[in-house]
Amino acid sequence: MKVYLYATTGHNYGLERLRRIAPIAKALKKYDPLLCTADYRAATYATNVLETGKAAGVDVLTNLPHTMERGDFLVFDSDEANETTKTYMKEFCTLLYEVGNDVALPIVDSEFYNENSEKTIQKAIFYGNDDYTDTLIGLSQNAAKTDIPLLMGFYMFLGNERKLAHAFSNIIDEEEYVETIPAVKYLLSGSSQAVYESIASGGCPVLLIRSDKSYEDIDFIKSLNVPVVSGKNLDEIIANFEDAIANYPEIKRDIFSEGKAAIAKIIEDISKFEKIIEISNQIRQ
Repeated sequence: MKVYLYATTGHNYGLERLRRIAPIAKALKKYDPLLCTADYRAATYATNVLETGKAAGVDVLTNLPHTMERGDFLVFDSDEANETTKTYMKEFCTLLYEVGNDVALPIVDSEFYNENSEKTIQKAIFYGNDDYTDTLIGLSQNAAKTDIPLLMGFYMFLGNERKLAHAFSNIIDEEEYVETIPAVKYLLSGSSQAVYESIASGGCPVLLIRSDKSYEDIDFIKSLNVPVVSGKNLDEIIANFEDAIANYPEIKRDIFSEGKAAIAKIIEDISKFEKIIEISNQIRQ
């Protein structure tokens, strides 16, 4: 019996699901879990940057049975599974947890994002980890150069930083994400997960509504009093951002307790099989 985790990742999905399942993988480290992602690059990032331990790319959720054995444990964060697949997964796994259903959101990694973070960057923009249609480049055409830096996204195409340099004071490499988000006081982001990580870090985030994204948690974010902006071009977006932070509201920050309790419940459940897991891992090695 082995512990597995899976997160959907890729150019059309970003790293949001990986960033929120990574803390669960770290919480389960004593069981030597394997974190699986949809692409190998994300798996490498999980191990080297998010410090999750072992990770591997498996392309799609339905490939997991080729890696797992019947009776293993699985925590997954994906919209790939239909009800038939979920029924099969429940029969296949001893314990099965779906992030966002069995595990309450939001979830952030408190090791990286906490209120002790020093704010060394006044303002920054993080459009998101993905931009498959190069929408940000289109929004930035003919834009006046802003004094706000841009944090690049993990899946943005090679060379996009050169195409965006004319519009921003500085381009921050995507590999500096974990260091940058908690250092920013006012963060404008098209990523809900980045908004939550900013909140956990004591920052003052503003959610940018991207035209190419749907936000299932938009009502929840608004309920936190987090400002929400949009715009037809970069100049308008930045103007709306500046208006939002000029009188930044008091936001709700105590929003992570349910997620933490759900992770604690997973640990409690799996601990009942601790001896079997230990023997199983020894056999597999």
